[in-house]
Amino acid sequence: MLYNELLGAEARALHRSIADALQSVDGDAHLSEISNHLWAAGAPEAVVWNERAGMRAKTLNAHGEAARFFEHALDLAPHDDPAYTRLLELASSSLCIAGEVDRARL
Repeated sequence: MLYNELLGAEARALHRSIADALQSVDGDAHLSEISNHLWAAGAPEAVVWNERAGMRAKTLNAHGEAARFFEHALDLAPHDDPAYTRLLELASSSLCIAGEVDRARL
């Protein structure tokens, strides 16, 4: 597959381009996809997008998916950012509700 042959910087740039294209069409309709592509691109705004996607998943009772989005946001959020603690709580809560208590303790 071509993707596996791309260098890290090229793959991140490709993910960024895809996220930008999806945002220009309709960001809310593609919230999950944009969040994933921004996270894969390592873009700072992925924190906000993944938190939004996690909150949407949580309202749909998709707690495992919500936890994944919150964890992606945590991957890129600075530890001294006030959002970090909130994201940690959201991820832990979603993991517990999804039955993944052991992961929530980490």
